[in-house]
Order: sequence, then structure tokens, then C-alpha cells
Amino acid sequence: MNDPLCQLYSYHTWHTTSIPSASATIQFNGMSRTGIWFFGAKRPEYGTFNISIDGLSVSGNAQSQHASFQQLLGGRSGLIDGPHTAVITNTGSAIDLDSIVFDTQVGSPNATITNTTTDDTSPDIHYFPTPKDWALGNLEGSYNGTHHHTQTGGAQAQFTFNGNAVAVYGTVSPEHANYTVTVDGVTRAFPNGLASSLHAGVRTPYFANNFAPGSHNLTLTASPQNSSDQNTGNFTDIDRIVVFNAIPPTFNNDSESKSVRPQSPGTVSQNNRTQVSWT
Repeated sequence: MNDPLCQLYSYHTWHTTSIPSASATIQFNGMSRTGIWFFGAKRPEYGTFNISIDGLSVSGNAQSQHASFQQLLGGRSGLIDGPHTAVITNTGSAIDLDSIVFDTQVGSPNATITNTTTDDTSPDIHYFPTPKDWALGNLEGSYNGTHHHTQTGGAQAQFTFNGNAVAVYGTVSPEHANYTVTVDGVTRAFPNGLASSLHAGVRTPYFANNFAPGSHNLTLTASPQNSSDQNTGNFTDIDRIVVFNAIPPTFNNDSESKSVRPQSPGTVSQNNRTQVSWT
């Protein structure tokens, strides 16, 4: 769509509809205390909408005299473990959907969260069967401008981490392949990350929480159904891996709660709600 205001959307992309009752649905497995939030624009030509999460609905209005972007349209927090369905429906003239943000609690209440990012070029990420099966590419919008991608069926990227939660970031593309992610022997399968065009650094192919203290092993496998194919025609990539750690509060002699807030470069501290976006 040729919209002069496209630069004001997150990652310059969005979906819009003016069709009555048109909807967008996302199904996901939530962990304890998960939240989901829909973001879009509010513009003069827009109208009403409905958001339903597990059958509980709320109505809203995206009409605004002056256009504003990356606005919270609605959502819900405090979801329980298990599968969930969220739907946004156009009930008026038009709406758009810019991004969906998930948040979840990491660690105990009042803990301080730090996150550490490992770039795809780090020697801490090991590429198999050989490093040559993963091409290093430069891509605007990706973390540090680089990403690794492969078209080799069964190719793997392995990473060992210590933390309470982990997220793997990559791209979306019409040529994306299926993949699996295994952590500590537990495997989850994911369909391809199809999109109408290539978008860098916006996709979270994997996020998991509630890891016990200690070392954990993560393996991403590309096109596992084509493990003997050297050129599947579709690709899987990695931009970065982010590990989250929950630091429990400390107490002084008066039993007052204090939060540890490290200031080291590359580390972000916040409350114990961690957000992961999908655009």
C-alpha cells in the first residue's frame, strides 16, 4: 500500500481492512500470567472494532481526528497456562493492525529483569553440520546489521545459556522454511514464517520461560523434514538470541525490598514483566 505515513508504523508494515466483519486471529500457548496486546493506528477514516480473547470481548474505536500510530487498541493480561485464541474484528468503517505484543512474568514478583543479547556472529552460537552450511549476510534492520541463514535441510544452530527465559529472533519472508527448536530435550515444531515480503529483526521464532537455575541447551533445526536435502529452496535464519535473567530482590536489615539494577552495557533492567513483539 502506498501510504505516505507508512514510516510511522513499527517496522513500516501493517495490515488494514475496510471489509465489515473482517478479522485477524492468533492462536498461542500462554504461560502463567501471560498478556497479549493489539497495537494499531487511530485515524480519521477508521471506526469501531472488537477484540475477543478466549471468548471475552471488548469493543473499541480507532477513529481519531488526528492520526496517531502504534496505539494500544486492547488486550488482556493474567492468562493461565495453556492454549489461547485472540481475535480482532472490524465492526466499523476500517481498522489496521500494526503489531501484537506478548508479555509474561519472569522470575518471582518484584524481581529485576536483565537481558543479554548474543549476536548471530558470536562464537557462542555453533552452526552445524559445518559453518559453511550457514551463510553470513548483511541485512538492514537486523541486529548489528547481520544474520545467518541456511537452505540445508537439518542444519542446526546450537546455543548454551544460563537464564530464566530465552527468545530467538529472525526474519519473516515468503521463502521461509519450517523449523524446530529443542531446549533440554523438549522439541517444539513451527510452521514457516511466511510474509508477503522480507522483514528483518521483527520475528520471534521462539520464546520460552520458567527455566530452572543452571545451564540449558538450545538447538534450532532448519527444515527437519528435508534433512538429506542440501538445497531445500527455503531458508531459516537467526538474527540474535536474547536471554532473560530474574534477579530476586535483596533486603536490608529493616526488611525493605531493594531491586538490583545492573548498569553494564548491553543489559536492560526493568520490572519482571518481559515483552516480546510480533509484527
